[in-house]
Amino acid sequence: MTKDETTGTGDYRTEEPTSYTIEIAVDSPIVRAIGGTPSVGNFVYMPALLRCNGNDIVTWECRSPFTLVFKDGTPVEEVEIVGGPQDTPTGVTYVAGPYTIDTEASGIYHYATAVFQNGRVFLDATCASLSVN
Repeated sequence: MTKDETTGTGDYRTEEPTSYTIEIAVDSPIVRAIGGTPSVGNFVYMPALLRCNGNDIVTWECRSPFTLVFKDGTPVEEVEIVGGPQDTPTGVTYVAGPYTIDTEASGIYHYATAVFQNGRVFLDATCASLSVN
């Protein structure tokens, strides 16, 4: 990375856009309850806060159908994003994207996520975010 001298803000940016994938899971095996009680409705985002720049590319993936909605403005061309099914070697994965981060976007963009899994809809209304420099 090189310092972007044109902004005068001390931002560090790569010359080429970076592609990121955010993985969404509900009741991931990494979530373990005390006493062996199974996890029900706990979300895991990898990463939960993605730091990125304008022109970077973001894709969301989940093993179940999902949708996400940006809450206060959006850094991409849509406010509501829906994951569509794609066949993979390990089964069906639901994918949304790729989306390019707007070059004028700046700030923290929170989004709510709903996942349909095992006949239920799970909602996380406040967790995940994109931080756009």
